[in-house]
Formats: sequence, structure tokens, C-alpha cells
Amino acid sequence: MALLDIKNLNLTFRENGKELTVLENINFSLNEGEFLCLVGPSGSGKSTILRIVSGILNQYTGEVLYKDQPNPQPNPNVSMVFQSFALIPWLTVQENIELVLEARGINPRQRVRTALKYIDMVGLDSFEDAYPRELSGGMKQRVGIARALAVEPEILLMDEPFSALDVLTAADLREQVVNLWQEKKLPLKSVLMVTHNMEEAVFLADRIIVLSARPAHIMGEVSVDLPRPRDSRDKAFEDILDKVYSMILSSRLGK
Repeated sequence: MALLDIKNLNLTFRENGKELTVLENINFSLNEGEFLCLVGPSGSGKSTILRIVSGILNQYTGEVLYKDQPNPQPNPNVSMVFQSFALIPWLTVQENIELVLEARGINPRQRVRTALKYIDMVGLDSFEDAYPRELSGGMKQRVGIARALAVEPEILLMDEPFSALDVLTAADLREQVVNLWQEKKLPLKSVLMVTHNMEEAVFLADRIIVLSARPAHIMGEVSVDLPRPRDSRDKAFEDILDKVYSMILSSRLGK
């Protein structure tokens, strides 16, 4: 069953009196139970698609359907993990998470219970009262993930969530995201993630959609039918990775 349908999505900006086409005839669905990755060259409009799905950006033509109905603006069943962490520096870890719950009208006692639940889930117990300046990059992103999960969305959007982290921290967080996804302890139904890291996409995704350079259109898609946990040294993993790289290369060469 499709939770989300993108149909004939086009987006053109006007910049310095000229039209700049960012997205061109984008069509895909996000199915329930699916971890879907969007990959493509820098500036191809991947993050723009996430903002359209979240309901934040509505300057487009075409259709975005959530459960066969026009996508709400914003969509309360969607939350996002940002590349830049986007934490409020003068609030503690717990307060950063409670803030999004307060915006949803959740009562104070329930806010505390929910915030502590997700702080523990991402491995930050005992850091409830820490401020962002006291946290490493990996810990800040754990807060970002906990905050996104705390509103218990049906769709989790992830915008290059590991790209600002060192290699080992990124690998650790990817593993934790996979574990949370596989354990099915969350009300989460689907994940839509943007990344420029092809190996990361093969490690995480059930399906990968490859976008061309701007104006972005879909070059193709690749199914990742590999059991988890995945090993990047496996021949099957390498074959899928090569296929994704070939599509990206074709895009850059204009083929």
C-alpha cells in the first residue's frame, strides 16, 4: 500500500528574471513498510522533494497525495531529521524534544514521559539536562532523531542526516537507525531519506531512486533485496552499488 504518491511533480523558480527549473516530471510512490532513498548529484533537488512532502514547500505543479488525499500543509504525520541538527542552543536535550510535543498540544506530563522514552531509545539517557554545546556531533544528531521520532510520525524524512559526522560516528548512527527500523517498536510506517553517499543508500534502503542533475528527473530505480545486517564487502552489495554509480555517472555525462 502506498502511503505517499508523487505524480508529475514540477518545480520552477524565478531567479534574477530568469526561470530555473529544479524538478521535472517526478513520479514515485513511498510504500508502507519501505525504507526509500533518493540519491543524485548535489543541487539536483533531493532536499526540495523532502520539503514538498513535509508540506513546508507548496510552490509546485503536479500532485502530492498522502493516503490518496491531497498532502496536508504541513503534514502532521511526517517529521524530519535535518543535516544541520537544528537544535535550539539555549534549550536542554529534553527541552528540545519537548518543544515539538508542546507544539502538538501534548500536556506537560505526557511531554516529559515521551521525551525521556525517546532519549533512552537513541542512547542518550543521563544527557537529558545537557545543552547542545556540551554534545558531540553524533550526540546532537541523536537528539535530532529522538525529536523527530517523539511526535510518532508515520513517515520519517531524513535529509542527509549523517553527512556532517565523522566516518565512525556516521556508521554507528546508521546501524542504530537500521536497528530501530527492524525492531518495529515505533509507529513509524516508512522512511524517505536523501543522501549523496551511495554506499549509505545501499546499506539502508529497500529501494533507491536515482535523480539526474538539475533539472532533476528520475534516471531509474534500484531494488536492494539484501538481508540485514548488510556487509559492504559482499559481492551482491558491490553489484548494487556499481549499478547506482553507473546511473549517477550517466546523469553527469548527460546520457
